[in-house]
Amino acid sequence: MAQASHTNVLDDLGVRIAAGELTSGQVLTAAGLEDEYGVSRTVIREAVRVLEAMGMVASRRRVGVTVQPA
Repeated sequence: MAQASHTNVLDDLGVRIAAGELTSGQVLTAAGLEDEYGVSRTVIREAVRVLEAMGMVASRRRVGVTVQPA
């Protein structure tokens, strides 16, 4: 179940960023993403970690997750 949730969140966020729905410089919070997707903080962290490795977002403590330019 957790793997499916992680994959769903990862796919959805990746598509939204690539499509420009989430714009460069936009800041997302873990709490906001938890509420939006209805998943645990751990699932959000895992998805953000993968997106960070792909260069799509940058995560900073006390700031949040910032969408990076294409």
